[in-house]
Amino acid sequence: MLDDLKRLFRHGGIYLLGNLLNRIGAFLLLPLYTKYLPVADYGILEVLYVSVAVLSVICAAGLSHTTLRFYFDEPDERGRNAVVSTNLILVTLSCLCGALVVLAFGEQASHLLFDSGQYRFAIALCLCIMVLEMSTEVGFAFLRAIENSALFVWLSFLRLLLQLGMSIYLVAYREMGIEGVLIANAVSAGVGWMVVTGYAIQKCGLVFRRSLVTPMVKYSVPMAVGGVLASVSVNVDRLMMKEYLSLEAVGLFALASKFAMILAFLVSEPFSRAYGPFRFSILGKPDAAAIQSQAVTYLVAIASLTALGIALFTPEVLVAFAGREYHAAGVYVPVLLAAGVVSAASYCFETGILAAKRTVLLLYAALAALMAKVVLNILLLPVLQIHGATLAVLLAAIIQTLAIHAMSQRMLPVAYRLGRLGSIMVLAIACFLPSLLLPDPPMLGTFLGKAAIALMFVVVLLACDQELRTAARMALAHLRTRARPGN
Repeated sequence: MLDDLKRLFRHGGIYLLGNLLNRIGAFLLLPLYTKYLPVADYGILEVLYVSVAVLSVICAAGLSHTTLRFYFDEPDERGRNAVVSTNLILVTLSCLCGALVVLAFGEQASHLLFDSGQYRFAIALCLCIMVLEMSTEVGFAFLRAIENSALFVWLSFLRLLLQLGMSIYLVAYREMGIEGVLIANAVSAGVGWMVVTGYAIQKCGLVFRRSLVTPMVKYSVPMAVGGVLASVSVNVDRLMMKEYLSLEAVGLFALASKFAMILAFLVSEPFSRAYGPFRFSILGKPDAAAIQSQAVTYLVAIASLTALGIALFTPEVLVAFAGREYHAAGVYVPVLLAAGVVSAASYCFETGILAAKRTVLLLYAALAALMAKVVLNILLLPVLQIHGATLAVLLAAIIQTLAIHAMSQRMLPVAYRLGRLGSIMVLAIACFLPSLLLPDPPMLGTFLGKAAIALMFVVVLLACDQELRTAARMALAHLRTRARPGN
């Protein structure tokens, strides 16, 4: 079991490095965009990205994950290769069809989005990027299945260099504006597509197995609809705050949400990239349930510590980098981070549903969470203002997670020890509360006090949980061994 868990978290760490490279690129490009693009153009790019993201969910959401699920169903390499190549062809054709339909009405789409027909070429570039990115996701799923996480990091680094170089040339030197940004993105996506898809085709060949299409589509369609519901759920609270409160409230909530998303970037996303194929690869093992339970415990412990750190030091970051009118956003971050920890655990609880290929149950859980969020916002916004919106996010996440856990347990019972997971999160909350009594930043004493609170969480958690204490010792021993010369 320990070897399996080491493998899981080793690949999770490698995916974190890839995530860091991707975010570094976005961070380095921000000064370039803000210097050479008018604010209106930056807004146009955001509208384009959001619109194409919705289209990509409709065309191919869930199909890359379908690769992982069906890949491990096959008993031999030939069958697994057929799963990858069939899904690659299916996703590419699906996205191409969607892109061509939109492109046929490109001028109308431009008028619909921007009240002008001049952005048809920009829309075409976004559609091209979508096709490349979504088919590349299938190749990435294959890399995750064979646990070749190192290629993901190297490709992230290559795309970082390409996008930086092309953006500087096209946006700063050639002054091509929006089109320069999108061409740079398209070139970066194209190179990634050639490397990943070429690798997948080289290893798996190009075989289209028609018998796989129907079960794959049945498996992925509920996930696509669930993806649309998730997009609606992410934005519904903002729309309701606009009606019940003000645009200023929407802005503060949006900023707090961005800080809460750091947890997903640092913990949830890298872990899910590694855990997606991992859980299917161990299903046949006699200790699979114990491995899954322990993995969730480690995830919640790491996520709770990370969330605590973000919640503690967000006010310092806001004081240093944001205007005074944005400082109030810091008080809304902790509750959103708690929702992020709950959602991270929810991804693990899905295993039974996915193993049984009952993805429609995930759709029901997403629908229940959306309805709960709407009702909770109606009840809480008038009374608690923005705090009501954050509580609605947390309670909706808890409802969705418990629903997924209950349904998944019927198909694949796993003793996740919810009480233990809850106690870890409660400990993080209890450690955070004293920080509210500290003086406002920036003050050295406040910074040191918050650092002591984070350390206290680690000490108390390890003192109370023998399994986590043993795991921490083994991790430190492994790091010391790797740090020695010659290793």
